[in-house]
Amino acid sequence: MYSHYLLDTGILGQLVHPRPNKLLRLWTEELLLRGASIVIPEISDYELRRNLVLEGFGDSVHRLNELEGAVRY
Repeated sequence: MYSHYLLDTGILGQLVHPRPNKLLRLWTEELLLRGASIVIPEISDYELRRNLVLEGFGDSVHRLNELEGAVRY
């Protein structure tokens, strides 16, 4: 059975934070290992990316870019 998980900006922001929530990161990794599909809506990516750029959080933007290889948009 395939499972799909849609991430909103709150969860996404926690995943790319400089000090990410370890339990959330482990949960996400476990989902990917089980073959689940994690999806980031483009609007969530846009809203979070815009805020990160405005606040000058370049490292978080870089981590957001790295997620593109592991999840679907």
